Amino acid sequence: MFIRTPLQCGPFIDWKDCSDPVFNLYQSSSSSLPQYRNILTHDLQVLIYSGDADSIVNFIGTECWIGGQGLKLRIKSAWHAWFGPDKQLAGYEQQYEGLTFKTVKGAGHMVHAVRPLHGLYLFECFVLGQSACTEFAYPIDSNEVDAELTVVQQQHVDRPVPLTASTRVNDESKTSSSSLEWLALSGICGLIIVLAAVAIRNAKTHGTFQRLCSNGYQAVE
Repeated sequence: MFIRTPLQCGPFIDWKDCSDPVFNLYQSSSSSLPQYRNILTHDLQVLIYSGDADSIVNFIGTECWIGGQGLKLRIKSAWHAWFGPDKQLAGYEQQYEGLTFKTVKGAGHMVHAVRPLHGLYLFECFVLGQSACTEFAYPIDSNEVDAELTVVQQQHVDRPVPLTASTRVNDESKTSSSSLEWLALSGICGLIIVLAAVAIRNAKTHGTFQRLCSNGYQAVE
């Protein structure tokens, strides 16, 4: 209430992320390119990002208006991969004069709803710098962690997090290793049992034959 009152928002209402009347009345909006040009003339660094699975605002279209069909910015560093604090591929980035464009792998239009770890890392590394990000301990989503990976993170004194990428991944790796060991042991035991059964059967079958001559055996009736 202490936020709604100064803003004169009125009583509490149910939140909706989209307004149907606004959507139905919307036709078009003016270009934002002049605003970007104004920002870039003041030597401010700009970050643009898109989920590479976004079917609403496709990253290829964004690349076009940043490049030859819009701002016409010169490329300083061509496309290359960037990785999250979990050491997984988080997307690709291309750097221009005063602007960085990043894609977020596997994310749709709502990047932070689908890739919260990589979305947070993307922002903090841009604002605070890559060197600062390497010292943070990031909370993780188990759906974003590959159990085969190991992440080494240092916990920042100002940001205590009970569960970090390193602890979760190491625990899952131990569980995965134990499961593989039991699976291998079960397979070996099963193979030994099968071989023993085959040997016993062959011995019983061989006992029903007698030597006929040097060329072979004849069954005993």
